[in-house]
Amino acid sequence: MIVVIDTNVLISALLKDALTRRCLTQAPFIAAYPEPAVRELRKYTPLILEKTMLSVKDFTLLGNLLFRNIAVVPEPRLFPTIGKAREALGSIDPDDVVFLAAALALGAPIWTSDRHLSP
Repeated sequence: MIVVIDTNVLISALLKDALTRRCLTQAPFIAAYPEPAVRELRKYTPLILEKTMLSVKDFTLLGNLLFRNIAVVPEPRLFPTIGKAREALGSIDPDDVVFLAAALALGAPIWTSDRHLSP
């Protein structure tokens, strides 16, 4: 089973060693994360470092650990579904279009706390 995760889920796993992190590192499913969202995630690095008090080295090791269990969905894979995702989300949250596009491309559910992406 494949599950598309959004940035909030990934940030949660980076912030705290709790259930979300354990789910992503020991999951019986494949977590998928769209390539364009990786750029979005990088802008949160200073905030995550501040909140966790992790060194850059430890943060990098944690990120590498998480991404061993996350399949990055290449941007070209989203091209066939990006228009449909954009149409469905309208102007609700343009940053979430890539997650819906990935879910449509993979035929997968989305793990998110965003109500507009939840069934």
